[in-house]
Amino acid sequence: MAIGCACVLAVWTMLPAPSLDIRQRDSQELFLALPIHYNEPFTIWYLHSIARRPVEEKLHLAPQGALVVDATIWDMNGTGLPYGPDPGMKFELKDGKYILTNMNRVFPEVVMAIGWVAEHRLIYQGRSLPLARLAPPGTAIRLQVGRHPRWVLAYNHLRWLLLSQKPAPAQKGVE
Repeated sequence: MAIGCACVLAVWTMLPAPSLDIRQRDSQELFLALPIHYNEPFTIWYLHSIARRPVEEKLHLAPQGALVVDATIWDMNGTGLPYGPDPGMKFELKDGKYILTNMNRVFPEVVMAIGWVAEHRLIYQGRSLPLARLAPPGTAIRLQVGRHPRWVLAYNHLRWLLLSQKPAPAQKGVE
């Protein structure tokens, strides 16, 4: 019986599960494979490069292997910041913040550079990870949906816990 349970456990650890992969853009080096279930929300937080104001991008992983931007939240208008909704989106002003929801923007990946000033952070389940802890500012990265064996994701979840902060700190005016 014990051998059978051990075999089942061993096989289970080899089964792939979804993740948010953060990779170096060109070499594809894997910086982090964060285990996230499909449709589970996470946030990319940053200081806007021109307005120097906080912006939150709310996303989730789609089962088809895409990243979906669900919402954007910011606290002042300015160059390069959203100004209103496209058809089908919802726009509201709440507690001094502009909130654009129902965006449903689908991307196979999100490519970005870890900012010198932007202080990019990944926020998930109440924890916040400054992306500069994964690679130096200026590094171009790709955020992609991945699938890895559960033992790989367990290791990466431990790295997430060691590198991130709990609770996610308030980011210069964004709760």
